Amino acid sequence: MNLSTDDISLLRDLLEEMPPGRRTVGARRYRANQPDKLALLNSLEDRDLLIRDHVHDVYKVPTAALRLVGGDIVAKLLEGMQRVYVALRDEYIAEPGQTITIDTLAKRTKASRDQAAVYVDYLAEAIALGRTADLLSPDATVITSESLIEQPDFQSAMSRWEGVFFPSLRAKAGQPKSAGAVHGNAERFASEREKVLKAALALVARFPEECRDKHGRLSGAGIVRMIEQKSTLWWEDENEMLSHRKMAEIINDSLRVLE
Repeated sequence: MNLSTDDISLLRDLLEEMPPGRRTVGARRYRANQPDKLALLNSLEDRDLLIRDHVHDVYKVPTAALRLVGGDIVAKLLEGMQRVYVALRDEYIAEPGQTITIDTLAKRTKASRDQAAVYVDYLAEAIALGRTADLLSPDATVITSESLIEQPDFQSAMSRWEGVFFPSLRAKAGQPKSAGAVHGNAERFASEREKVLKAALALVARFPEECRDKHGRLSGAGIVRMIEQKSTLWWEDENEMLSHRKMAEIINDSLRVLE
């Protein structure tokens, strides 16, 4: 994947436009202020280098594209993300599945609360983390998961996600390089966890007893067994599904939010 100078310049400008403690910028307003850049913005969206949330009408730069964009703002983002990653990883190793508040995470990483929330938001796009939907809420929390120890370090975790999000991209840790054209799209990869949770919600509503364990509690393992039995409802090719363990981890992380 080759990013032109114009690509990089516009993506960096978008990052600069994002208010402190936020990772989005109003899409309609930004486009109105950049009438000569509409074709380039559309091209970035088509290549999954820019994500437009049409529900909230905002733009955001995907986590997998950060190292391709580079620059001072990205360097600061990655530095903060790495501090949060290390703190969460240490928390998981000390007590697997531990819940940690954004406030505590901010103190441990010497970041503002809003900035810590932004770092978590970027990380959660690349790593399976249970998290409060609104990370800016006063009681926002993050649930650590095994995905934090699947890679030896932050750079390796980023490289893995870049390869998933952009299959043609094979980045070396700390030295991303591009190759070929982008295949697939952001929805296919970035929303894979969302697809699992949608399937889980539908099956819990339709087959509640089959999704419970012997104690009567909803069980990630039980829900995943139902997902695998009904997989053709959501996946045309079962080989595209996440592993049983990964799906159970995603579901269990979500269930723990209410414990």
